[in-house]
Amino acid sequence: MLAALERLACAGRRPVLDATAGAATRLCHAAAERGVSLAGTTVRTGGEPLTAAKAALMRSVGASPACHYQA
Repeated sequence: MLAALERLACAGRRPVLDATAGAATRLCHAAAERGVSLAGTTVRTGGEPLTAAKAALMRSVGASPACHYQA
């Protein structure tokens, strides 16, 4: 999944990842460890709250978090 997002982002596309906040955070953590930029990627989270720390991690690799979780 990470390689596919990286390819799309590098090609100038604007990929959207739709996942739980936890799963998206793990993917963004892997991107940070590998030095992969997800600039231009929107990370749409749901299923659980998106914390400030998780959103900050997503932003640190260039992704834009968007939460649609509500309680």
